[in-house]
Amino acid sequence: MGSLSDSFLSTLNTWLQWISVLSIGLGLIAAIGLVFVSGEAGQRQERKLADANKKITDLQPKPLKIRVRDFLSRLDSRCLAAVTNGQREFYGTFTTAQLSELQSLCAEDSAGILIKQVETGNIIIPGDGRQGGIKFVVTDELLR
Repeated sequence: MGSLSDSFLSTLNTWLQWISVLSIGLGLIAAIGLVFVSGEAGQRQERKLADANKKITDLQPKPLKIRVRDFLSRLDSRCLAAVTNGQREFYGTFTTAQLSELQSLCAEDSAGILIKQVETGNIIIPGDGRQGGIKFVVTDELLR
């Protein structure tokens, strides 16, 4: 096999040097790209984690006091104003769903410091599923 000419070796050497320079340049470009991509990926991961934490917080039950206030607001928008003005006893006709919610609130541990169902009622009004004779009392603790 014959030996390689000097001009061929010189050309090959030049090409290999350019390939090395291009490889280093591509490596630098890839490294810079990785910095930006990993930074964006980190920010996305932080946002996902924050969203997951918010969902977990939203799934946790609200404190009883807030749920009693929400119940009163849904029952009648004037209830909370009446409580603020000193009314503690409420008497009326409730839907089955309202009565069920009242009973479940009153059945919770420590509910007695906020709300108590005094009369369970027994008058059923046909047609719309309303029960009359329901009385409940809220305490001053609800305002604190």
